[in-house]
Amino acid sequence: MIKITIFAYGRLKEYFPEKTDLAVSENSSLKDILITFSRSSEDGGSLIFDCSGHLRRNLIVQLNQKRVLNSSIHSVLPKDGDEIIIYPPVSGG
Repeated sequence: MIKITIFAYGRLKEYFPEKTDLAVSENSSLKDILITFSRSSEDGGSLIFDCSGHLRRNLIVQLNQKRVLNSSIHSVLPKDGDEIIIYPPVSGG
């Protein structure tokens, strides 16, 4: 098992803690980890994945402060101590 920390920002903070520590198996992909995380909130999970199981296109995901393309989350394997940041794009005026 490895320990991963997930930070949720923006609207996601309404449904998830700002900081969550998860213990996951070593071979978990970033998508596997985000699925586990999304299930920790009954109402918030639909903000992360659509009904087809795809990561919502409006979300930005970073691993150790480097952006991960949504199309790559299934092939990225985080390591022990890594940090994941997930948030919607920032808007305003």
